[in-house]
Amino acid sequence: MNLHTKRLCLRSWRPEDAGDLFRYASDTEVAFAAGWAPLPSEEKAKWFIEELLTSWGFFALELKSQKKVIGCIAVLVGEASNYHIGENEGELIYWLGRPYWRQGIMKEAMEAMIRYCREELYLEGLWSGCAKENIASQKLQESCGFQYVKTLPAVTDLNQHTRPELLRYLSFS
Repeated sequence: MNLHTKRLCLRSWRPEDAGDLFRYASDTEVAFAAGWAPLPSEEKAKWFIEELLTSWGFFALELKSQKKVIGCIAVLVGEASNYHIGENEGELIYWLGRPYWRQGIMKEAMEAMIRYCREELYLEGLWSGCAKENIASQKLQESCGFQYVKTLPAVTDLNQHTRPELLRYLSFS
């Protein structure tokens, strides 16, 4: 299933997206903000697509004007979430290539995913977290209606960095 916005097609990941994934996910700033290590090679990017990104709920963000993938957004429902959430709640995770930051692109993608989660998946609400130092992500979540719930003081990311994470919630009721 694909979701469309003015500038984006949110679609399933494909093996041929490995080059685009590597281009943006190898960026240390993107990786740090997302909480994982930069991808070391296009081969590893292909493996990442096959092993994780083709799972249910993950969408590639394809920029329609350029026909290339520039980021990712996903909803992890119930037990699939990184948090202890209800069975009818989801966790929204996302990242975007640095050349596309601060252009409203991720807000466009998040609004499409929020509608999908509310109107198609009938979820009760969405959780989303971000590192305390990621001010841009905090502002994005707030602009999409997420409300601060709490700070998780010792979240260890995939780089083994321990840092505070802010947790927000968007209720659909």
